[in-house]
Amino acid sequence: MQETDYLALKPIDQLVGTWRLLSFETESQDTGERRPFFGPAPRGRLVVLPDGMLFVIITAGGRQAPKSAEERAGAFGSMVAYSGRITVTGDQLNTLVDIAWNEGWVGTAQCRTFHHSGSRLELVTAWAPSPLAPERIGRGILEWEREA
Repeated sequence: MQETDYLALKPIDQLVGTWRLLSFETESQDTGERRPFFGPAPRGRLVVLPDGMLFVIITAGGRQAPKSAEERAGAFGSMVAYSGRITVTGDQLNTLVDIAWNEGWVGTAQCRTFHHSGSRLELVTAWAPSPLAPERIGRGILEWEREA
């Protein structure tokens, strides 16, 4: 399907399919600096079903099987996973989270701005305190490529 074909679709239909993560960067609001959030080679899948269900799992690149309780806790901190029903309005993708690796996300709306072009999809989170440095404001920028 060509990009012009996607323009005739409803916004949610543009997102239906399976996407492979290409990059996950954080951007600092005060400096504009971008850094890989989960290292240079994160792994991830984004699946959007025709009925509006979304599933995401992202892990840091280079993870190893944990051998201790401390390593299992570290593994939790090197991933993101959630699902929920989405709504799309213009360039805004909103997910009402029903299951998440972080229980604090359940029942929340995760809002992303998206840009879709051909086989690529960019998702950008809202500006918010950094999970690694709460005194700094940042946002996530995720690049995806359509697999199916």
